[in-house]
Amino acid sequence: MIILKFLQFSAPYKGAFINSLERLEELNNINMQFVYVFPNKTKATPWIHEFMLNHKVYFTSDNLIKSTNEILNIFTEVQPDIAHTHFDGYDMPVIWARNKYLKRERRHIKIIWHLRNRITFHSNLLKKLYQYIIFKYHYGYLALNVNVISVSQEMEHFVNRFKKRNNSKFITEVVANGVKVPKNYVINERDKSSYPIFGAFGSRNEQKRVDVLLKAGEILAKKNVKFKILITKGVDTQEVITQYFKSKQPDWLILIDQTDKIYEFFSRINCFVSTSIHETFSNAILEATFYNTPVIQSDIAGTQWNAYNPSTFVFESVNAQDLSAKMEAYLKVSKEEIKQKCIETKEINKKKYDVDIWCKKISDIYINLTN
Repeated sequence: MIILKFLQFSAPYKGAFINSLERLEELNNINMQFVYVFPNKTKATPWIHEFMLNHKVYFTSDNLIKSTNEILNIFTEVQPDIAHTHFDGYDMPVIWARNKYLKRERRHIKIIWHLRNRITFHSNLLKKLYQYIIFKYHYGYLALNVNVISVSQEMEHFVNRFKKRNNSKFITEVVANGVKVPKNYVINERDKSSYPIFGAFGSRNEQKRVDVLLKAGEILAKKNVKFKILITKGVDTQEVITQYFKSKQPDWLILIDQTDKIYEFFSRINCFVSTSIHETFSNAILEATFYNTPVIQSDIAGTQWNAYNPSTFVFESVNAQDLSAKMEAYLKVSKEEIKQKCIETKEINKKKYDVDIWCKKISDIYINLTN
C-alpha cells in the first residue's frame, strides 16, 4: 500500500505533527510505503534536509491552489493507493488532480482530508457570503467522494453544515492528535528558580493572545506576588510586548527564542499557560501534561478534553483578571500536591493521546479503505 501525504506545513521545527507522521511510518514500514509532498517554501526549514535523507519527498509550488498539474505528475510517478492531505491547502488541487488521473489512467485513488485548521466565518456579511460559497464547493461538492478525519468534533460539525455525511459510504471520523510520551524525563532546572515560572508559546497573537498573559502578569505584580513569565518568540510576540509595555519591559518577563528542544522549555517552567482564543486540538497542552507540568488554559472548545484533569486550571477566555486569579490559585497549591496531580493527569492523557494510539487509529483507517 502506498500512502501519499500532502502537507501544508513549513514551520521552522518539526514539532509533534511531523514527529507523529514519522512514528506512523516507523510502525507500518513493512506493509505501507509513505511518500511526502510539501510546498517549496518548506525547503527553507532547518529540518527538511535531514527529513529528505530518510523519506521520499516531493515539492510543489507555494501557490497550492494552482498545483494541480504538479500533483498529477506526482500521482503518475508514485501511483498511490491513498492521498492524505493535512490542513486544508492541498484539499482542492488534490481532488482536481485525482479526477484527471482517474480519467487518464483509469485508476482510482482514495482521498482523505485531515482537518487540522479551525475555520470560521468572517463577521462582514458580504465576506461571509463569499466564504459560504467557497466552503459549499470545498466541503460540500468536492467532498462527495472524500474521506474526512477531523482532530475535533467542532470541525466535524463544521463540515457537516455543507454536506450531511452521516449516511455517506465514506469515512467521517474524529481522531484526536497524538504526542509521543517522553521517557525517563527528569525535571532538572525547574526547582532551581527563585520564583515560580509561568511559560507560554508565542505565535500569532490574534490566536494565542499572549497580551492577556501580560496583563495578568501586571495584575499579579501590583499585588507584589513573586513570579516570572517565560514566553517563546512567535511571529509577532516581540512586537506585542514592545507595544504593550512601551518603554521598559518588566523584570518578571523573560523572552526566549523558539526551540525544537521542547524538553528544555518545560524543564524551565513550573506551569504552562495557554491563552488561545481558538484551537482545534492543542498539542502544546498535551505536551505540557506529558512533561508533568500543570496547565492553566482558556475555556475554549478546542481544549475541553483537558479541562477536567486534576492538574488543570481553567479561566474565562481573554479575561486577564480571571487568569491572574487562576495563576494565584496555582501558586497556593503545595509542590507535593501539584506533583501528584500532574502524575494523575499524565496517566489519564497517556491512555487517550499517546502517539501510538493515534498511529493505530490512522493505520486502521488506511487498511479499511483499501480492503
